[in-house]
Amino acid sequence: MHSGDADPKVVSELARSLLALVRGESCGECLPCWHGIRQISAVLDKVDNGSPVSAEELAAVGELARTVGQGAKCGVGRIGGRLVLELLSRYSSVFQARV
Repeated sequence: MHSGDADPKVVSELARSLLALVRGESCGECLPCWHGIRQISAVLDKVDNGSPVSAEELAAVGELARTVGQGAKCGVGRIGGRLVLELLSRYSSVFQARV
């Protein structure tokens, strides 16, 4: 899927599915994973529901994903944060359209 013709529903469902997998498989012992993934999921739920998302919320998702990717104790959490950053980068137009 090229970012220019991406279906917003598919992109947000992909992101939410990946986060659900990370949430289920991570050890959950560190704050970046436990708290960060939940906060990211809350914003992506808004995107998925078609609710408006503020630019600050999107920026926070990027910052949280960076924190999770760098600060998680387990590899699952680190990969989860990096996956979110990749989706935000690759499909930025989909997320920006919700602002």
